[in-house]
Amino acid sequence: MYKTLVVTDQMGTPPLDLNVITFEQYLSDYPKLGEPRTRIINLCDTEHYLSRGYYCSLLAESRKHRVLPSVNTINDLRYQDGGEEHHLQPLLPKLSAEMEVPVVLNIYFGWTAHEAWKKVARAVFERYSAPLLRASLTRGAHGIELSIERDNLSVLNDAERDTFYERLRIFTEQVWRNPSHKNKHRWDMAILHNTDEANAPSNSEAIKRFVKAAAKVGIAAELVRSEDLKHLSQYDALFIRETTSIDHSVEDAYLGDELYMMIMQEFVDRLERRGRE
Repeated sequence: MYKTLVVTDQMGTPPLDLNVITFEQYLSDYPKLGEPRTRIINLCDTEHYLSRGYYCSLLAESRKHRVLPSVNTINDLRYQDGGEEHHLQPLLPKLSAEMEVPVVLNIYFGWTAHEAWKKVARAVFERYSAPLLRASLTRGAHGIELSIERDNLSVLNDAERDTFYERLRIFTEQVWRNPSHKNKHRWDMAILHNTDEANAPSNSEAIKRFVKAAAKVGIAAELVRSEDLKHLSQYDALFIRETTSIDHSVEDAYLGDELYMMIMQEFVDRLERRGRE
């Protein structure tokens, strides 16, 4: 299981149910002997090279801690040259004729308050996975043009900060951890599925039985879709139940409970072997 730490250079009033520490605490008090694997949400300012925020992500990566944003993301945001417009182009043409611009989006972990722009906000976050982003959209000669920069807590007003902290809480609960599994399970597993797939390898009943079997052997299984794979590093294992290039023909719903348990036990054996390596 992973432990999530929120590192900040502005303590403010974050949600009380989160592990929030200062940059100085992360620098001096971690890593700790015997601590579980750790994820870091870095809220420190990363505007300048070798700033606290940059150093925090660099330090986290050197300590083998999963960190958001990564050093690569920080550098990409600092040195971007407009290439992001090509990456997000599949979304923008559909919007250019019907949306009112200019508009500025505050994006918190892929979420924005602008209902009409939620798909763009999600696409921006998938490309630049940082807690706070600001996206500016204007109309140019070839449609909507987009510029992206990382935002900072210090520029948010009280209402915006409250909204950000709420999205932080939701993000850590839905994406980075499952509190109800905190003390019950040793590992986290992602089960990749697609409810829109007509001939999926496993139907909904089979998926439920996999989740149930996983819990019995100490695995907290969470259903994810392909768009969630950006966050795959938070899980200990991935179980693919969506059709890939392989021709699946087995309907798992007709397997016996013993076989479900055998499959999950195999995951346990592999995870334990990996832990001993």
